[in-house]
Amino acid sequence: MYMPIQSNNLRLIIRTAFFIASKSIQRGSLTVKFVTVFILLLTFLNLIVVGGLLVGITEDVGVKVKDSLTGDIFIEPAKEYNYIQNTGDIFSLLNGVPNVHYSPRLTSGVSIEYEYKNVTGGKNPSRVSAVIAGLEPILETRVTNIDQRVIAGSFLDENWDSIVLGSSLVDGYISSKTGSEASLGHVLIGDKVRIRFSNNNLYEFTVIGILNSKSSTVDQRAFINQKILRQLLSKQGNDYSEIAVVTGGDISSTSLIKELRGISRGDRNDIKSSDEAIPSAVGDLKKAFRLIGNIVSVTALLVGVITIFVIIYVNASSRRRYLGILKAQGISAPTLILSYVFQIIFYVAVGVILGLIALFVFLQPYFMKNPISLPMADGQLLLTSLYVSIRVVVLFISSIISAFIPAWLIIRQNTLDAILGR
Repeated sequence: MYMPIQSNNLRLIIRTAFFIASKSIQRGSLTVKFVTVFILLLTFLNLIVVGGLLVGITEDVGVKVKDSLTGDIFIEPAKEYNYIQNTGDIFSLLNGVPNVHYSPRLTSGVSIEYEYKNVTGGKNPSRVSAVIAGLEPILETRVTNIDQRVIAGSFLDENWDSIVLGSSLVDGYISSKTGSEASLGHVLIGDKVRIRFSNNNLYEFTVIGILNSKSSTVDQRAFINQKILRQLLSKQGNDYSEIAVVTGGDISSTSLIKELRGISRGDRNDIKSSDEAIPSAVGDLKKAFRLIGNIVSVTALLVGVITIFVIIYVNASSRRRYLGILKAQGISAPTLILSYVFQIIFYVAVGVILGLIALFVFLQPYFMKNPISLPMADGQLLLTSLYVSIRVVVLFISSIISAFIPAWLIIRQNTLDAILGR
């Protein structure tokens, strides 16, 4: 008989608390209700938006690297080798897998000179050290999107004397790029540049395009036809510095990586997924941005929780006499405390619903159409169901605690003192 009594009492407490809460909400001050909901709405948006933007920026940094450089799988030689080993076996494997495309590249460190014909009096021309990448244009366009990232001129063609320069090597094409010693200056389409190779070969190229991928590695490179680079470096046909692979169809990049590692005959090649191939500086940037997002979210949550605490405390203090009368009539303290918890649950629910509408109807579509343009990424508001759900739960729990404590502090006072206002 003991358990049913307890169950009935619990149901009575919940029903009574819900009734008191609903009446308090209906009869409460419209200004207080509006302010409470507005504070919870802003708290919810602060929890979501800043972190979502920072996560969106960091994720886009990785996307830019993947789309312009690494693809789904990135193959480089191990540290003790200059070029990728067993390229014939690698190409045979990749050619036998449906919906897989790859772009083999040859790279070399070079010095690029500009306006060398106009230099007089023993002065040096504009010069930068860079990596030059020899591409097979058709294969490259199947793997990366750098042909779509050309902001002036056009992408590589079959002409041997054509060159495309990354935006970090020149001035005047992107707003974030300023003049510096490591720049060729304002190079125009159709101008000539001279490449000095490590074997002291000199060759003159015509600039046909400037590209801006927002990946620092790519934007610090120059691109020419692979055939002429191979000839100028006197390299064999199977010497490659890197291979970018994109997968499709039924095969996953993970399973393909295992197969590629299996034919590499030990650790002679460094085969990575796109996430593993991201430069360490980008990984550190992502960690830093996530930390900043978490700090901002915690700060916003604390401000919101403290504000709710003050609102509930002031509300309960101003109604001490009313609460004392209810206690004198037999309404238990747990019931009255629970009524305040129900009130804050209602306000949080309204604030969260309004916040979700603002997020998914207005803010996220806006940032999709108008991303925050940064030198290394296009920032969008990245929202996943797990990301949003965790923050909704945290907001509910924090708000319930912030409502419970002031209600308990006021309602636990002596009933007679509360009625007499002492």
